[in-house]
Amino acid sequence: MKYKLDIEDSSPDFESMAFLLFHTDMPNYAFVDDLNRLYSMSLERVDDVQLAEAEWPLYTYHDELRLKNYYLIERPLSLDKSATTWNIGHKLLIINGDESGSIAERITNEFNVLPQLPDADDLLGVEHYDILCNFHQNFTPVTLIDFENDTNLSRKGIKERNELQRLLSTIVNSLDIGSVE
Repeated sequence: MKYKLDIEDSSPDFESMAFLLFHTDMPNYAFVDDLNRLYSMSLERVDDVQLAEAEWPLYTYHDELRLKNYYLIERPLSLDKSATTWNIGHKLLIINGDESGSIAERITNEFNVLPQLPDADDLLGVEHYDILCNFHQNFTPVTLIDFENDTNLSRKGIKERNELQRLLSTIVNSLDIGSVE
């Protein structure tokens, strides 16, 4: 007689989440201020998260109108430098809620291609443009982490992806990210 074991996947469901990895060593308070002004957020510093025997700086924002939660976490200086994808000082923005992928794509597009200069009388548009110009001049790339579209990876690529996925699962579990209400 054969038995079939039904084993549940212990990794969290990333379906309603988007992950953006900002490759920058800009101080987190200045980076958060720029993100808040760029995308009308109100990320606030909260207690650090204890992960991998280190304190990880954390900022959060709950958008009650759009039913989204935002979490910005920075890899601390106290960790070793052996990580492959996420280096010291880099920041991860987690967007949780319906259509979080479209918000992440918009942010990625603006960091990759500078939008057109707005009219001079559009003060918010000019401020938005100036902040993005500063990020472009300081070469601040952003990576949209997408585990579904990473086919044809090398063995090293698969290993790095799995390592990053485990780290993100640990972060999501530590932050107790659930559904947005």
